[in-house]
Amino acid sequence: MDRNLQNLIESSEFQQYHKAQQDPPFNVFDVLRNADYEIRHSNVLAWLLDPNENHGIGDKFLRKFIRHLNEQADKQRIERVRVPSACEMSDVGVERETLYVDILIVFRSARLLLAVENKTVERARDHYAQAKGYEAELRDEYGAYIIRSILLTASREGDAREQEVIHVSWMDVHAIIKELHDKSTFGAGGDVPAFIRQYLDVIGRMVRQSGASTDYLKTLLEEHKPVLTSLLEQQASRDTSSLQREIEQHGSGYEKTVGQLMEVFRQRPADLRSEIREYLKRWNVDAKPRSRERLFWLSWELGDLARALDFDNCLVWALNFSHSEVTLKFYFPEWSSGAPYAAVRQRLIDFLRETPIDRSKPAERYPMKADESRYFYVYVYQLLGENDLRTKTYEESLKSIREKLDAVFADGSDYDKIKTYLRCLTFSPRETAPPDSDAGTGE
Repeated sequence: MDRNLQNLIESSEFQQYHKAQQDPPFNVFDVLRNADYEIRHSNVLAWLLDPNENHGIGDKFLRKFIRHLNEQADKQRIERVRVPSACEMSDVGVERETLYVDILIVFRSARLLLAVENKTVERARDHYAQAKGYEAELRDEYGAYIIRSILLTASREGDAREQEVIHVSWMDVHAIIKELHDKSTFGAGGDVPAFIRQYLDVIGRMVRQSGASTDYLKTLLEEHKPVLTSLLEQQASRDTSSLQREIEQHGSGYEKTVGQLMEVFRQRPADLRSEIREYLKRWNVDAKPRSRERLFWLSWELGDLARALDFDNCLVWALNFSHSEVTLKFYFPEWSSGAPYAAVRQRLIDFLRETPIDRSKPAERYPMKADESRYFYVYVYQLLGENDLRTKTYEESLKSIREKLDAVFADGSDYDKIKTYLRCLTFSPRETAPPDSDAGTGE
């Protein structure tokens, strides 16, 4: 029995990875493929916050949510949310997508609005600006109402520098819902408790995948590099069935998990991302890491074009790395500073659909549609697929991505066409026309 292999399997990081790879129990959110969509989470949260809905808990979740808001406000040293202690259910309204706000809680008699911006990913600085950006339109619509902006993300803590937007973690929302469920507040039987159990599982997965909890995979790959290297060498030189039997000696069901870990290790994901980020510099492209470096935002001269379109910081080229693919995308995020942004965005989308960038390319390359996160995808190019990542060596994967990126940035490429297309949209005849005094005089 190999001691290094035993240490790998018995490590807490491997056990966490093994648990994450197991097939989850039946969950309606997975069947509907809604587990990761912000829109669906906003719908459920709005349902729980509304005292008049059919969940059977009245205003219990709402009051616990507000109590938590005030705890967070105290931590941020900002003013608390002041809600009357005796508030009739009929006095509270919970709305979705009012003036582009994800969730709007309206306390009519108190003339108070709680505007919740929901993000199912870790917080970023632009999220705070987005949450704050709705206030002008809300003030125009609701007049003298007090407006408090709230940012809900998968991060455990908010930005300590933020003094205007209250940050709430999905981890704490999970804790509130679980407390109500464990106390049988939703009832001992029936459809609602079953739904809540499944929803708790979905949130649990979401918060486990964010924050520092994801470091276990990095630790696992780094600390057990020798045994993983040895396993890959054995896999290449011997009958795989004998290797599986050796792994099974350490515990039933681990052979599949070890195999998945070997595939991840063989691709050396951190090295692959680092190499590609460095390679992009030859094209004067700055790759800014996002989401713990699984996503790069690519920045170059499109910034001037975006500003000319009143779309400043809202045209995004991203290179996304996952265990199943490496994909280059060009899209418009749902970052909104309110109605003006949405109007400009919609006009651009309408024009793109009416006047395609390249009619010869398949719809998969130019999808021209939004996903459930409301990101509108103009261009999607899969540089490596799941089968590539499973069968290619690290060197082969790196070479393939480099070659495809070279083609992407070459003259006459897809990127070149998109850049030219956007430049045409910003063209103004007034800036290039000759002076009137010199035109048509015949002199």
